[in-house]
Amino acid sequence: VQDQTGDGVTTAFGMGASPATENATNVFIDGVYQSKAGYSISGSTLTFSEAPPLYSAIEIVSNETSIVGGTGAQLVTYNEGGIGAVNRTVQGRLQDFVTVKDFGAVGDGVTDDRPAIAAAIASGAKEIYFPSGTYYKAGTGAGQGITIPTGVKLTGEKGATIKPEGYPVFRLSENCEVESLKFDSSEGEIDAAKKVRIVLEIYADDITVTNCSFEGGNQVIYIYTANRLTVDGCYFTGCGYQVLQKTGFTSNNGRVLDCVSVDCTTDFVELNSTATNPCTNWLISGNTVKNIGTSSGTLKTESRFVGATATKNIVITNNLVEGVAGDSMLHFESASGDIIVSNNTFVDPHGSNGKLWFFTNSSNIQSFHFESNIVRFTTGYSLYPTEGEKVTYMQGNDDSRPIITNNSFINESSETLRLFTVSDTEDVVIMSNRIVGFDTVLSSSIGASGSAPYNRRLVNFQQNIVEDITTAVCIIGNGGTSQRHYGYYIDNNAFDNCNQVFTVAADNAVPLSLTNNRCRNGTNINEGLVIGNLVATQAVFGNAVESDATTTLSTAASYTTGTKTIFTGQPYRSYYIKVKTSDGSLSSNNSSAQVVRIDYNSPIDIDLTSISTSNSGTGGSSANFTLSMSGNNLQFTAVAARTVQVSIVGSVLPQNTTLT
Repeated sequence: VQDQTGDGVTTAFGMGASPATENATNVFIDGVYQSKAGYSISGSTLTFSEAPPLYSAIEIVSNETSIVGGTGAQLVTYNEGGIGAVNRTVQGRLQDFVTVKDFGAVGDGVTDDRPAIAAAIASGAKEIYFPSGTYYKAGTGAGQGITIPTGVKLTGEKGATIKPEGYPVFRLSENCEVESLKFDSSEGEIDAAKKVRIVLEIYADDITVTNCSFEGGNQVIYIYTANRLTVDGCYFTGCGYQVLQKTGFTSNNGRVLDCVSVDCTTDFVELNSTATNPCTNWLISGNTVKNIGTSSGTLKTESRFVGATATKNIVITNNLVEGVAGDSMLHFESASGDIIVSNNTFVDPHGSNGKLWFFTNSSNIQSFHFESNIVRFTTGYSLYPTEGEKVTYMQGNDDSRPIITNNSFINESSETLRLFTVSDTEDVVIMSNRIVGFDTVLSSSIGASGSAPYNRRLVNFQQNIVEDITTAVCIIGNGGTSQRHYGYYIDNNAFDNCNQVFTVAADNAVPLSLTNNRCRNGTNINEGLVIGNLVATQAVFGNAVESDATTTLSTAASYTTGTKTIFTGQPYRSYYIKVKTSDGSLSSNNSSAQVVRIDYNSPIDIDLTSISTSNSGTGGSSANFTLSMSGNNLQFTAVAARTVQVSIVGSVLPQNTTLT
């Protein structure tokens, strides 16, 4: 700004410096802006066309623009402006977030972008961004991993794909995140030289992998030690192991949430550790997993939903799992600690050695609990060649105390399947389940291990709805005089169209409570319950049965003449008795068999010739025998010397009784 004073004569005034352009100069006389047509500028001299008045104030204003050349972002200050904000360089601010294209990545799927990716990661930025594109990362064999420093996040725009060769792709340090990236390792499944055995290799804690997509790769997320690992919202297809804990290492408090796996070949989650240093506290929830290892149509070993060795406290909940062809959907070995499996849907499992859905052989599991799951075999399901029929196999779990409640087990297929096979396992609770369409519900055996007596005890089968069982609900076998089962409680169940409720091997002693069950549509409670060295302490009472001759509870001895007490206990208000002659099978519904009801203090005469009954209790000439209650004893009195068989079917009041 130049200030001058007019004298009424002078027209030319010095400006001190030459302005860049005339347009950059504004002139005011006594505060009044002067049109550029009234003056001219030459160099540093301004000449008016007419002299300004005497004593007039002349103000010449020049606006100068300086060009800053070569000044880098590291020389420019940035301040966020908020309370407490500090000055940073613009360069430092921009380096908080860089894209791989800042370092020369092309993203055309052909150019090797490995150097650019490595440079971006080494830049010191805390977030590395992959714009949409396909980033080819060349490499052959092992040792190809780029290490991601502590606290760095890799993230991608929709469509950002890394196409790797060699392995691992990335090694993740502590507090790293990988988000919204696709890893396409499918070419390695065709060309062995490009095989990607490991995609993400994890050695550190607090790692998060979210919303990523993985195609191909033998071991996608490979864990050494990674406490508080989270895998959330990821998609796997055509992969091998999706989450794999390396044997001999330990990871705690892991979470695998809301992921989708389709057409992979091996385990969705595989946790391996040691009994002295087990993995602990894993949550596997909300995942959808379909067709693990099923593409070949043959059985594999490690094609499971979850497999675990020496792992404590696993919760598996709210998952949908369909079509698994490993040695079972859920496989636990040498595990110790609670296993909770709840609110899942499992469809059409396959498994070697007949362990289709669940298998454990650990004697160290403290408890496992199955609640509110659906296990379903659909109409089109068929077993693979040489595949066994055991849906659930529990072996060697002395203290496991499995609790199986409020589940639905449905077999709609034509395959012959055994639902629960229990070997050397104690304190089993099977309660409030719906079970439909199996060959056998519970098959219990004793193995050769242990010294005599090596007893198995306390099986509680209660409050279940069981339908359409072709062989038996419970089969008790394999034992001996020194290795016996004991303590079976089959109470308050509803059996519909079940061939047998309970069968037992002849060399087993089985104290049994068989009470208050409802049996319909030809259900046989038991054929031969009191034969085969059974101890005389069964509590058999309160079972409501239909009056058809194929429904039996036990076979008493044959009687000729005389009076015999055949039942002792508290008085019954009413009970059901089956009688027949010695000809024909006891289970056949022929003209020589009949179920009759007898009420307390109401003797019944039975005429086997015409299979007629009367309540006279007089033992008349037409009666072959009389049934009556004497005190607490049910008595049989034969009139003729004809041999008959008497079966106690049940009663309507749940009073304690003893068979004699």
